[in-house]
Amino acid sequence: MKRRRVGDVALSLGTGLAAALVLLIVVVILGDVVYNGAPHMTLTFLTQAPRDGMTAGGIFPAIFGTVALVVLMTLAVLPAGVATAIYLSEYANPGSRLTRLVRVAVNNLAGVPRLCSAFSAWASLFNSWALASTARCTAASVSSGSQP
Repeated sequence: MKRRRVGDVALSLGTGLAAALVLLIVVVILGDVVYNGAPHMTLTFLTQAPRDGMTAGGIFPAIFGTVALVVLMTLAVLPAGVATAIYLSEYANPGSRLTRLVRVAVNNLAGVPRLCSAFSAWASLFNSWALASTARCTAASVSSGSQP
């Protein structure tokens, strides 16, 4: 019993130290970005489009595209998610094949890091294009490094 407790404490300590290290790295990176980027953060930079081969100008199209994507995908996916949740909790027969399939899909999607999902989808999208090998290599290298 005591040996198990020591293992629990060691694992908790190791996990805590790993989390602290990750947070320290994030703080250092964000600090560097803020320190070196703050002088360049102007209203012009935020509200203009890029120019001169994307070496000058601003980032407004990127900001607008990100906001539009988030809003549109939220509007598109929210009703489907709510309908699925209501179906599973109120109407679905727990033993039916469809219910089990939907629950497995939801559990799998909840357990996969978002970055892995995004790069897998990206690789699938480019699979039929000329950049297929580049997309697969990039997706594999990035997603393999981001799994827990």
